[in-house]
Amino acid sequence: MNIIAKLTIRHLCQNKKRTIVTIIGIAVSTALISAILAGAFSFFRFFGTVSVMTDGNVHAVFNNLTGEQIDNLKADDRIANAGVSDTDLAISGIQLDNDKEDRFRTGNIAFGDPDYFKQMIVSDYEGRFPENADEIAVEESFLADNDLDIQVGDTLDFIAGNRYSTDENGEKTYWAGNWNSSESFERLSEESCRVTAVLHGNRPTTGFDIIRGMDKGAVPVNNSVRICLENLDRTAIRQIKEIVGEYGITDYAINMEIMLSVFAFEGGSDSFRSLFLMMGIALAVVIGTAIILIYNSFGLSLAEKIRYLGMLASVGATGRQKRSSIYYESVLLGIPGIILGIILGLLGSYITLNLLGRRILESNMIAGTEGISGTIPLVVSLPVILVIAAGAAVT
Repeated sequence: MNIIAKLTIRHLCQNKKRTIVTIIGIAVSTALISAILAGAFSFFRFFGTVSVMTDGNVHAVFNNLTGEQIDNLKADDRIANAGVSDTDLAISGIQLDNDKEDRFRTGNIAFGDPDYFKQMIVSDYEGRFPENADEIAVEESFLADNDLDIQVGDTLDFIAGNRYSTDENGEKTYWAGNWNSSESFERLSEESCRVTAVLHGNRPTTGFDIIRGMDKGAVPVNNSVRICLENLDRTAIRQIKEIVGEYGITDYAINMEIMLSVFAFEGGSDSFRSLFLMMGIALAVVIGTAIILIYNSFGLSLAEKIRYLGMLASVGATGRQKRSSIYYESVLLGIPGIILGIILGLLGSYITLNLLGRRILESNMIAGTEGISGTIPLVVSLPVILVIAAGAAVT
C-alpha cells in the first residue's frame, strides 16, 4: 500500500462523522436505485406469472397456418414447443344425454395436440394429457354439475355439435361461453372418449368443459398455433418477428405481458417503449437526487477537504496522485455504502410489495388476478444486482 492510500485511510478514520454521513448518503442513494429496479423487475415478472396462469405458457399465437408452416415451427430450434388447436366454432359445442337442465349438460369442447396441453394446462390435474382424438381431459366442475362419478380411465359419452342463436332473418350465429336461454343446439355426432385427465379449475381453458386430443399430424382447417420460445429474453420480440418473416405468417399476436416480464421491447409498439422510457426518466431523477445528496455530504467538510489536499500537495503529491486519493476514498466509502444500500433497498421493496401487493390482489385491480391470493413476490436476479451496483458506483 503506497503512502497516498495510507494517508487517505488515516484521513477517513480521523473524520469518522463525515465518513459515516457519506456512507449513509451513498446507502440511501443506492437504496432508492435498488427499490426502483428491484420493484419494477418484480412487478413485471409478476405480470408474466399472471399471464401464464390466465392464458397459458404462450409467447405468441399464429392463426390459420398450413401443414408445412406447422411442421417448420415444430422443427425450429428457436421454438421449445408449438401447440396446435382447432378453432372451428361450428364443432365447439357438446351436450350430455341426461335429465339435467340444459345449462348444466350443455358446454364447450376444445381440440388440441400434446404440445397444446403442455402450454395450456397450468392447474392441478389427475392423470395424463390426451395424446389422440380418442382421449379427453374433463373439468371436474362439469362432472360435478352433471352428478357424474367418472375417474381417470373411464369412458365419457357425449353429443358433439354446435351451439347457436338465430336472428330475425333466420341466420345462425355460433355461440360459445356460458349457456343462455335463447340458444339452440344442433347435434352432429355421438362420441365416446376415454378420460385421461380430470382438471381442477384450469384458468387458461376457462369456458371449455372438455378438451379433446388430436391425432398426430392432424391439421384443422381453422387452427391456432401457440409457441413457446426456447430462449425467452429481451430479444424475444425480435425472435418472433424473424420467425414470422421466415415462414410467411401474416395473422399473429404476441403475448406482450410475457414480453414485458423479460424487458423485451425491441420491435414492440411505441406505447411499449414509452413505458420503459418513463422508467428511465424516474431512475434518472433518483440518480440526480442521489448525486446532490452525496455531493452535499462532501460539501459539509469542504474547508477541511481543501486543507487535506493542500497537505498532500505540500509533501510533493502530484495532481494525479491527489485525484487517485479522491477515487480511492470513493471506493472505500462506496463499497460498504452500496452493499448496505442494496440490502436496505431490497428489504424495502420486499415490505412494499408484500403489503401493497396483497391489497392490489385483493382489490382485483389487475386484469387476470381475480381469485389469486397472496402477494406480489420480490424477484431479484444477479443481473439486476449488478445493474444496481453499477448504477450506484457511477453515481
